[in-house]
Parts: sequence; structure tokens; C-alpha cells
Amino acid sequence: MSYSGKVRISRVYLDVETYRPEKRLDFIGEDIILIGLLPDEDEKEEPIFFENFEREREKEVLKELYEYLNKKLEKNTSALEIVGFSILRYDIPLIISKSLKHGVVREVFNLGQVHEAERLSKFWHNIYIVDLQQILLPLNKMKFKNLSLKNAQQMLSNLKCKISSQEYEEGEMIKEWYERQDYDKIREKNKKDLKAIRDIYHCIKNCSQKRNLFFIFPLLY
Repeated sequence: MSYSGKVRISRVYLDVETYRPEKRLDFIGEDIILIGLLPDEDEKEEPIFFENFEREREKEVLKELYEYLNKKLEKNTSALEIVGFSILRYDIPLIISKSLKHGVVREVFNLGQVHEAERLSKFWHNIYIVDLQQILLPLNKMKFKNLSLKNAQQMLSNLKCKISSQEYEEGEMIKEWYERQDYDKIREKNKKDLKAIRDIYHCIKNCSQKRNLFFIFPLLY
């Protein structure tokens, strides 16, 4: 938990795992099979998983996510911050589209006369979103290509940051594990990714507090 002036901020790390039979079916033909959240309370904190390995309870998993986030907002908190890697391009757009598809908004929020799309937009607007991939763009010549979680640790090596896991599994392995019903490997990958995201966030934050990042970036190329 961190504080910014008089505003109390609750921070949560987010990572979504999906199953898609074919690579080209992103967003349109894929199912959310696991949503992992890691509260930023202390280093011993373990991830919280909302699971849909049967691919029959995607709606319920989304409802569980919103209920969890709403509780974080209501629990003596003035602001909620969600941190992830490529979440502005992938995780959050996928969550929003699936929420509208399943009609989750009407069951989770008190809409009144407000349209569900407007209420959903308002919900996400009120959350601070930190996408580490986009923060690291200056270290990759402002290119998204090859700017992966796996490569982020190498980019930050000059800052001497400690990243939890150095053994990253590529996302393409999810399909193979899922079809083998090796769900523990999916959970373990998500857990490693969440802890790496947490460490990268704190690495960048600590450096930004010590000196201006605009002076740090040139040193990292």
C-alpha cells in the first residue's frame, strides 16, 4: 500500500491468461481461463486467481473480478491503481469486451438510467492504469516489437534491479498446457509474471524517485 499526499492508493497487479484454438483468433475467438491479481501489500503476498478452466464460467470470473475491485475501492481507499504489462492493449480491452458480451455490468453495478457501456467506461476511468510496457517504450526506441515482459529485465539490468523470476515462459505455451489440462503450469506462469511485473514497477518507481527518468533512459540503451 502506498500513499500520495492525502490520497490513499490501493495497488493491484493484473495478468490475464486466455485460451485460443488458433493464434489469429485474438479477442474474437478466445476465452479467459484465468485472471490473476497480486495485491501490493508486501513481498510475501500471494496471487489471487479467478479460474475458468472448464470454459463455462467466464461470466462468473468477470463478476468475481469486479466484486474484488469494488471491495478494494470501498475499503478505506480513495484510489485504485492497476498495474500490468501490455494491459492497455490487451488485458483491459479484453475484460471490457467480455463484460459487455456477458451482460456482467447490469449484475454488478446499480445502473439506474445509465447505459451499461457508459457505466463500465466510468468504472475504468476512475481507476489509475499503469502499463509498464508503454513506460518502457523509450528503452526500445519507441517500438512495441520485442518489448516483452521477458525482455524487460534485460532492459533494466543497468539499474541493478532485482526481478523475481528470470525464467519466463512464452504465452504461446498456454495453449499447449491447456490442451494437456496442465493447469498448474498456467497458474505458475501467471504467478511468475505477476511477481515480475511487481518488481519491474518498483524498480522504475525507485529510480524515478532518486533522479529524473529522462536522465536515466539514455544510460540504458
